[in-house]
Amino acid sequence: MTAMSITLAKAVRATITYFDLLDFALTLDEAWEYLYGCSATREEVQKCLDEFVKNGEISYQAPYYMMPGREALFEIRLKKKETEKKLWSVVERFALVLRSIPFVKMVAVCNNLAFGNVTDASDIDLFIVTERGRMFSARACATVLTQLTGRRRHGDKIAGRFCLSFFADESALSLGKIAIKDDIYLAYWLKTLTPICGAKTYEKLLEQNRWVERFFGRPVTPRLQRLGVGSELRKTAERVLPPSFEKSMRKFQVRRATEKMNKLQNTSGTVISDTVLKFHDNDRREDVRERFFQSIA
Repeated sequence: MTAMSITLAKAVRATITYFDLLDFALTLDEAWEYLYGCSATREEVQKCLDEFVKNGEISYQAPYYMMPGREALFEIRLKKKETEKKLWSVVERFALVLRSIPFVKMVAVCNNLAFGNVTDASDIDLFIVTERGRMFSARACATVLTQLTGRRRHGDKIAGRFCLSFFADESALSLGKIAIKDDIYLAYWLKTLTPICGAKTYEKLLEQNRWVERFFGRPVTPRLQRLGVGSELRKTAERVLPPSFEKSMRKFQVRRATEKMNKLQNTSGTVISDTVLKFHDNDRREDVRERFFQSIA
């Protein structure tokens, strides 16, 4: 079911269905923003949702829409909303630290917090883009800074901490290279990505990933509500960290990451290269893709 053939009714149902797979009820504005498959006005989406509710095909408890039989998501979403506020307050408190990481071109919140699907046990996933040829230096500095501030996720210390699991340098912004077939999960990951610094790099990222438009029938609307400017503090560290530091950090990090990857049963969520470091032990993309496309077939 492509963006060229899907009707608005099927698109609205598919959107509610996708987020139902993630145990997440949507507001009208979210259903409109995340609309799968085609372009429509807010009023058109609301009219379609009203008809579904009237016919009992979608449930509604103001202000949330969900699939029938999934009304428990209403109370769950209320709790998630409170947790979302707490986690974003953590991001705001430590934004200066994140914007001060040497050689960083963009820092963005991704995955669950980016669209509010969080619990009390959730961490804060970050996608960090670095200068070309400086990814390993930036990752080392990010690790040290978040560790010193007590906010790095490690071991069983997870809730409310920063997960430094996805880095790319500015030459590797085209994420279609790491996509699986019909990667609806990665498409929504990009659509909900929320930068806190690096406006120009974010713009380039969207431009180089226009492949996601086939899932939505329109360009991705930039999410600029959390965007701030980078810190001048990082320039001092950049001046004192020589290229030899990058080489030593590359050697250390690649060796350590490879050792960890070799212990995994499923390595589909792991990428180790000179331009991308991605560590997601629980890669849900195939499971979500299969369940989504079966449910809307």
